[in-house]
Amino acid sequence: MMTDAAFDLNPGLEGKLLRLWIKFLKRSDLSIDDDFFESGGDSLLAEELLLEVEQLMQTKIPPSLLFETGTVRGLAERLGRTETLVPNLAVRIGGQGGRVFHFFHGDFTHGGVSVRGFAAVLGEHRPTLAIAPHGGSGERVPASIEEMATDRLSLILEAQPSGPYLMGGHCAGALVAFETARLLVSAGHRVELVVMIDPVVVSLRPSVQLLLGTLDLAKRAMGVAPHLRQQSMALACEKFAKYESALRQHSWGFRRMTNGSRKAAPPGLRRARSVVAEDPEVLAAYSRVMSTYRPSPLAVPVLYVASRFSGGGWRGMSPEIELIDAPDVDHNMSGASGAAVLGRVRERLDALDPPAT
Repeated sequence: MMTDAAFDLNPGLEGKLLRLWIKFLKRSDLSIDDDFFESGGDSLLAEELLLEVEQLMQTKIPPSLLFETGTVRGLAERLGRTETLVPNLAVRIGGQGGRVFHFFHGDFTHGGVSVRGFAAVLGEHRPTLAIAPHGGSGERVPASIEEMATDRLSLILEAQPSGPYLMGGHCAGALVAFETARLLVSAGHRVELVVMIDPVVVSLRPSVQLLLGTLDLAKRAMGVAPHLRQQSMALACEKFAKYESALRQHSWGFRRMTNGSRKAAPPGLRRARSVVAEDPEVLAAYSRVMSTYRPSPLAVPVLYVASRFSGGGWRGMSPEIELIDAPDVDHNMSGASGAAVLGRVRERLDALDPPAT
């Protein structure tokens, strides 16, 4: 066990961290106050950097610490106090002039290191409240998306007591954003927009629901215990999701070839292998939650970005839904094509809340 003395803030620690900044960013003009992400860092570099910081400090460091601090000075200050190694559940980043965009980043394995890139594309004027998913640093994963939304609602009301609200989320976070919007509407608040970026859920399709229902009935008839039936449902949903993802990628490649181009799919479609270890218990918990999620329609405007996963099943979830179909963009919205899609999200947000001139 490391002692507090081992984390004492000193110029030596700042110097060692700065050398890591220079090594990974390949820049010699950096100072302890230069932001890692604004200086050219991305999510993959951040994960690799954190591994070396862990080796330097000889302790486990939450991935979100780099996202929360950004600079050598900020990270050194957090590492200087062991009690601050617990990640914050909500972090405000970006501008000060516009209305807050409440964003459930959904990154329960990597700590949300990609959020700063998202926020940068949304514009310097747009303040973003990045809300952490459940499951980080030993936090219990609730049994449903609705419970996740209920638990995180106070973070939004604390940052913005009254509407109108701009909401959004990525992956599983998109589902939590949708259900949090439902809670806000039920409490009498106005939600102007929910941005859903490629949520991983296939159980809305009638064909999938029929197959899952048949599977569950068969397991019940066989006397399978409830928790084992739930595991089977989660596994089936994972297989459906992988099939849908593969089908969309192959379909996109076929369309490119029939249009006269034999160019390979962009590198973003080939998912990079993470250098951060994923907690199998947290992954299993999210699989169970996703397999049982059955949302009801909600009368709020929705901007739905479908890249790796189709948004067809969501068309009946809102009377005002706009679908951005982007099968050529990877799930993490990386690269120029991802930035272009996020640019369309920015346009929609700015139309509702124009930047000050």
